[in-house]
Amino acid sequence: MPPAATDFIEFLTPAGLSKLPLVDDLSSVDVFVIGYNPAGEGQMVRVALDALLAGSVDATVTSLAGFAAVPALPLPVGTVKVWVNAADMTIQVWVLKTSTAATVSGSVQRPSDYAATTNEKVWFRAG
Repeated sequence: MPPAATDFIEFLTPAGLSKLPLVDDLSSVDVFVIGYNPAGEGQMVRVALDALLAGSVDATVTSLAGFAAVPALPLPVGTVKVWVNAADMTIQVWVLKTSTAATVSGSVQRPSDYAATTNEKVWFRAG
């Protein structure tokens, strides 16, 4: 059954309390996730909510080392991976991008199958 027109989710933003209406079609809802690198520079990534939820939480990954072992070659650029870090129980949201960036612990992760000429894809933390 689709949600009623009065159904919504409340969440707190820097501007105060906001309401997000519930919709039956999640492909029409975009989520903006902000991640920060070690220098404190923020990066905002726009992700369709249905894509984020379709990735759901990957229960097989519980650490950065385990995440680095996930092969990126078969995954398309733009893939979103969500997992929970068992060490501190933080939700990790990562986006696969075309890049040659080196690993920076906690914000940029080269996958174990990274190759400079055949698989130039790197994970960037989005949240």
